[in-house]
Amino acid sequence: MKKQCILYTLVFVLCGSISGCTDTIDFYQEDRQSAIVLNSLLNTDSIVYARMTWMNKPGAMYDYWTFNEIKDAEVSLYENGDFVERLAPVTIGDSLYNSHYYKSTHSVRQGQTYRLVATLPDGQRVSAEGWIPAQPSFSIGKAKWIPSPSNPGRDETQVDLKLNDPPGERNYYRIRIFTFFEGYVERRFQHFTWIGPGKQEANFFEDEFHQQVFIDDELFDGQSVELILRCENMLFENDRIEVTALTQESYRYLRNNAFANESVDNILTEPIPVYTNVTDGLGFVGGVAVREQNIEVDRTGAP
Repeated sequence: MKKQCILYTLVFVLCGSISGCTDTIDFYQEDRQSAIVLNSLLNTDSIVYARMTWMNKPGAMYDYWTFNEIKDAEVSLYENGDFVERLAPVTIGDSLYNSHYYKSTHSVRQGQTYRLVATLPDGQRVSAEGWIPAQPSFSIGKAKWIPSPSNPGRDETQVDLKLNDPPGERNYYRIRIFTFFEGYVERRFQHFTWIGPGKQEANFFEDEFHQQVFIDDELFDGQSVELILRCENMLFENDRIEVTALTQESYRYLRNNAFANESVDNILTEPIPVYTNVTDGLGFVGGVAVREQNIEVDRTGAP
């Protein structure tokens, strides 16, 4: 059975449609196809980080766990068709664990379209572009501990989210809850155990037990919708909710990528095609708008 190779997204939390080529492709590792991979999520009001790697680098020994980074490319940034700057190579990490990126000094702006063009020394070129959405509008109340409906004897954390959706346009969102630890880059993302509307008892999302929820506003365009999010119990003080506004293409790519990652080594799951908008290569360049808010948990009566 062929094992599908998954393209991992470069997601920078630190930090409509896309014109050009967008497609889904079936890409199998055993076929030994060679491709240049360009990934960058363009976050509103943030500088650009781009990563370039080889998928099956020509002449290189295959290592399933190691990315063949491209460190000698020339990566240019364009805003609405006008040249802005060449991105500078930068290494992030320490002497043992680090990754190579290309970094801008220019911050991308809401409503603008940006294009990345990467050229290798031998003349091979890949490119992709995306536009930048507006920051999402939302609020949360104080979270609380509740008895788990599905796991008697255990508690869960419930967060009430009010999402204010702009009218007259199709909007897309990703929601995550995580714990962060001072001095560490990695975040511990919570698994959702229940997601549903605030004034109904039915769960109309299919993303429960996942670490992220993807929704669009087809059912609540232009409204303020109340959502109840339940997740594993939060035992720490540094908890946050992250709501990300997405373009249609970034919604499609991140949702597809999440499902693909979850299906790895699952023999009961059909291979999931890789979604790409990179011309003459693989990967994805698209806009996001990330907003975070601290979660205050009411631990009154907690064990």
